[in-house]
Amino acid sequence: MDAALLRRLSRTCLVLGVLAAAGLVAARVASAPPDLPGNLYDRSAERLRSAPEAAAPVILVLGDSGSASPELDANIAAMAREGALVALHAGDVTYTGPLEYGRFLAAVGRLPFPVLAVPGDHDRDEEEDYATYDRLVGGRNRFVDGGGVRFVLLDSGDEHVGEAGFAFLERALRDRSRPRRAVVLTHVPPFVPGTPFPASAGRGHALRDAGEARRLVDLLRETGVSLLACGHIHAYAFDASAGVPLLVSGGGGKDVEPGESFHYARVTLVDPLRVERVVTAPAEGLDPFRHRLDRWLGRWLNGAGATVTGLLLAAGAGLEIARRRRA
Repeated sequence: MDAALLRRLSRTCLVLGVLAAAGLVAARVASAPPDLPGNLYDRSAERLRSAPEAAAPVILVLGDSGSASPELDANIAAMAREGALVALHAGDVTYTGPLEYGRFLAAVGRLPFPVLAVPGDHDRDEEEDYATYDRLVGGRNRFVDGGGVRFVLLDSGDEHVGEAGFAFLERALRDRSRPRRAVVLTHVPPFVPGTPFPASAGRGHALRDAGEARRLVDLLRETGVSLLACGHIHAYAFDASAGVPLLVSGGGGKDVEPGESFHYARVTLVDPLRVERVVTAPAEGLDPFRHRLDRWLGRWLNGAGATVTGLLLAAGAGLEIARRRRA
């Protein structure tokens, strides 16, 4: 390989490496979390505790959004016009990695009411110890009272509840100081809505252990829970056949099952419970190119960007060294 060709290759790699580094820096700046005290749960719980009791509290449920997409933006814009007590996010905040939580926090920060969230299986897949999630989002296995409702946030990100989760639920739901209304938020439903329970326990896109699923439903039924809100299934469904009102809302922004639409759910805690789906985008989405670009940027930010940048700069430097030795 002659010196002129080596020079062109080294300069090309170095220029591409610098451009990749600039893109990585820009992506990190865009995804930086807001400079706010505590985490999302702490800030929201503080606001909720001071909310007066309402005769017919309205809660909004959103799930499986990912951290950035035009469909998530459409959901947030519509939700912001609602007169709600709180918004609940049923998990899978990110599908690309923990550095994307900043974009999610910026999105939900546009809502005029508190937001509570639980992690999903994809949040756990990207960071098994939840370190970034806990620091920025928080709320795993916690509960807070507000507006005359106890909101119980159960972590099922590993598609199980586990003994620690059941012990937490027992404390939260059997507490004598608990308000009459209680809403449990978790990612994975105990069974797929529309399938016969308990025969369907442990099957399909639901909790993996049939015994845990039956135990969860029994506990929620015994303690008179007003609503179990879940995600995980990228669709909308409501099923009260097991004696517990089960809502699945998984149309937050990632993608949806065939025949479904991007949406959130509006729940009015009255008797009987009023549950409505609010469609914000069709199944094909609003902007497929931007949807793919956001996913690509997330992967770039959380790993590929640093790797590609390093390889390009190292290749450019190596080629330049080789050229000078030949000169």
